[in-house]
Amino acid sequence: MADSISAVIQLAERVASVCKWLTETVQDYPRDLRLIFVETGSLKVIFESLRFLKEDDPGDSATLRRLRGSNGPVEGCKAAMNQLDQLFPSLPTPSPEHKGAKRQKIQTTLTRLAWPLNANRARKLLDEIMCHKSTINVALQGQLLTEFRNVKYQLNEVHIILDASEKRKVYEWCQDTNPSLSHNAAKGLYEDNTGDWIFRTSDWDDWINIRTRALWIHGIPGAGKTILAAHIIEKTLSICKAEDKHTTCVYYYCYHGHNQDESVPFLRWLVSQLLREADVVPTIAWKVYTKSLEPDKTLLLDVLHAILDSFDLVYVAIDALDESQSRQNLLSVLNALVTDPRFLKIQLLATSRENSDIELEMGRFSQSLSMSNCYVEADIGIYVAAKITAEAKFKRSLDLRTEVEATLSTGAKGMFRWAVCQLDILRRLYHQLKIREAIKSLPKDMDETYERIFSYITDEEKEIVRHTLHWVCFHDFLWKGSVPLPAKILIDAYIALSKGRLNSDDSLYDLETLKDSCGCLVSFPHGEEDQSHLANIAHYTVREFLESDQSSSTSWF
Repeated sequence: MADSISAVIQLAERVASVCKWLTETVQDYPRDLRLIFVETGSLKVIFESLRFLKEDDPGDSATLRRLRGSNGPVEGCKAAMNQLDQLFPSLPTPSPEHKGAKRQKIQTTLTRLAWPLNANRARKLLDEIMCHKSTINVALQGQLLTEFRNVKYQLNEVHIILDASEKRKVYEWCQDTNPSLSHNAAKGLYEDNTGDWIFRTSDWDDWINIRTRALWIHGIPGAGKTILAAHIIEKTLSICKAEDKHTTCVYYYCYHGHNQDESVPFLRWLVSQLLREADVVPTIAWKVYTKSLEPDKTLLLDVLHAILDSFDLVYVAIDALDESQSRQNLLSVLNALVTDPRFLKIQLLATSRENSDIELEMGRFSQSLSMSNCYVEADIGIYVAAKITAEAKFKRSLDLRTEVEATLSTGAKGMFRWAVCQLDILRRLYHQLKIREAIKSLPKDMDETYERIFSYITDEEKEIVRHTLHWVCFHDFLWKGSVPLPAKILIDAYIALSKGRLNSDDSLYDLETLKDSCGCLVSFPHGEEDQSHLANIAHYTVREFLESDQSSSTSWF
C-alpha cells in the first residue's frame, strides 16, 4: 500500500500545481479549478499522514487493514486521481523574455483543457475523491480516539498488574461453560472431503475478508450444522494462526444438555478466552472479581469492549442458537456484538435451525446462507459411501452396497442425521433380504426413524439402553452440562442396580457393548483430562423425540 500512497501524493502535487498555475496565470480561469486545487492539496496532507502508520503497530495495522484492498479508499483515490490527472495538460515552461510565446502556450493549454466538456467529468471524480477522503479521515480519527483512550486507560491503570496465579483465578472466575468438548466431538465426526463447499461461496469470502460483519448459516434439523461449524472453526483458526497474534478466533457451542439460557455463558467464555490470550485483566473485571460478584451481561460487554483493544480482529463462531433456552436473550447479545460501535473488531458467524424468531432477528444484522443446497446432498453421498465401504457385510456384495448408497443418499434430502440413523438400523441386520426390505420402506422423518430404531433394539438390550438414556437425561438436568458423565459410571451403576440379577464379575458389559446397544442414540466422546469416554445424548432430535408424545408409543422406555 505504500506505493499507492506515494502515487496519490505525487498525483495530488501535480494536479494542484497545474490548477495553481492556471488560476494565477489566466484571468478568466474556470472556477472549478480553485476547488480542485483546495481538495487535492488537502488530499496530499491526509496521505502524507498515512505514511506515519506502521504495519507492526497493533493500532496502526488495524487502521491500514480497513483502508487497503482493491476496493479500499486508498486504491479508490489512486484510480480517481489518475483519471483526474489525465484531464489536465502538461504545464508550459516558457522563459520570462518570451512573453508572446508564453501567451500562445497559455492559450494552447486552455484549448487542450477543453473545460466546458471536461467539467462534469472532473466534478464526478472530485466527488469520488472527497468520498474516499472522508472514509480515510474517519479511520484516522478512529485511530486517534483509540490512541487517546489507550493513554487514558494507562493513566487510570486499566490493566491491573497481577502475577500468573492471580490472573488465572480471574480467568476461571469469568468462565462458566466450556464448549471445547462439544468442538472436539464435532471434529471427531467430520468426514474427509465434506463441507469444503462453504469456502467457495461469496458469503464466506465476504465474511472472512471483513466485507460482511455477520454470517448466519441455517438448515433443517439434522442437516449437519454442528459438524460444518467445527470445520469452519478449524479453518478460521488456521487463518488466524497464519496472520498474527493480534487476530484470533473464539468459538462457542450451545447445547440442549446445558438446559440454560446461553447468553451469559457465551459472553463469559468469549471474554475469558480473550483475557487468556491477551494475558491482561482490565480494572473493571478486577474490581468485580475482588467483590466476589458474578458477572452480568452489562459487565461482560464492558469487559469485552476493554479487552478488544488488545486485538486487531476477533472472529466469533457460535453454533446451535436454537438449543439455547430463552434464546431471545442470546439473539439480543449477538445483535449488540454486530451493531454496537464498541465491537467493530468482531466478525460474527452463527448457525441454527430455520426457526422464525431466529430468522427474524438474525435477518436484521447478518448475511443469510442456507444449507438446503446440492453441495450438502453431495456431502451426504460421500459420507454414506465412506461408512458403507468400511462395513464388512457390504464388502461381500457390490450390488447391495451400490443399492444402499444410492437409496440412502437420495432419501436423506439434506439430512445428515437421517442418513446416520439409517446406517445404524442397517448395522443391526445380517441378511441381504432384510436389508433390501428395510431400504424399500425407509422412514420419512426423524420421528419415524427413532420409532424404527427403538423397535430394532432387542429385549436383552432394552434394559441397558433405558438405563443409559434415563441417566444421561437426568445428569444433564442436574448438572446443566457442566459436569461430564463418564461411560464407566453408567456400566457400574447398571450392574449395581441390577442387584442379584447380575454379578459384576460375570458381567460382559463394557464400553463396546454399550456403544453397540445404544447405537446412534448416545455418543461417547473422549474426555479432556484422562481421555476416558463420556456419555451424551447424540443429537438434539433424540432428546426432542424422547420428550415428545411420539415416544409414548415406545412403552418400554
